[in-house]
Amino acid sequence: MKHEFTLEFWEDDGWFVGKLKEVPGVFSQGETLQELEQNIADAYQLISQDDQMDTHPPAHTKGIFLSGNWGQTTFSRKRISRAETPRRREEAETTGEMH
Repeated sequence: MKHEFTLEFWEDDGWFVGKLKEVPGVFSQGETLQELEQNIADAYQLISQDDQMDTHPPAHTKGIFLSGNWGQTTFSRKRISRAETPRRREEAETTGEMH
């Protein structure tokens, strides 16, 4: 049985990145839009198979309040080395290891 979903996608550093709006957790990427569509289809199949096997424990839900600028998030592919993480930076400043 085929279902129609909405693929929300954007370009990030030369890659097409996307998600299915109606199915939380189905994200993927591809070098082309066609590759993204195939990868999204594969991800959807994996999620569907997992749901059919019912191998995970029962889920619970809880409402939470969050503040922020929804829709204003910027994604980046910048890699952060251990020395650049705030915790590591703080440790280095404390021990005098900063370069």
